[in-house]
Amino acid sequence: MSSYPEMVGGAARDVTRFMRHVPGLVAKDGAEAVFAAALPDGRAVAVKIADGNNRACPAAVVAALRALGVDVGKVEPPGASADSRPRSRSGGRVRDRWRVLPVFPTVGRH
Repeated sequence: MSSYPEMVGGAARDVTRFMRHVPGLVAKDGAEAVFAAALPDGRAVAVKIADGNNRACPAAVVAALRALGVDVGKVEPPGASADSRPRSRSGGRVRDRWRVLPVFPTVGRH
């Protein structure tokens, strides 16, 4: 998977971009906005966007990898910084707020 990331999701997909730009990362996305990724040292992330829309998935994966200490500088999508999270506006009200929450405590973190 790491040697030919475009075979996982195609040349223009987020999963391919993550594997190309984060050394050693193996990742797979799926239906209903699911994304899982792992590094050779055992660090891993899994993301599920509750509404099933993929729009926040890349930014959430960047935030999760950054929380694990992974350099995501080459893959960081627009709007992924802590100060600028993806939001949409409807009638002047902000919708689609999101935040990254740890579900399980980190096990075996070095």
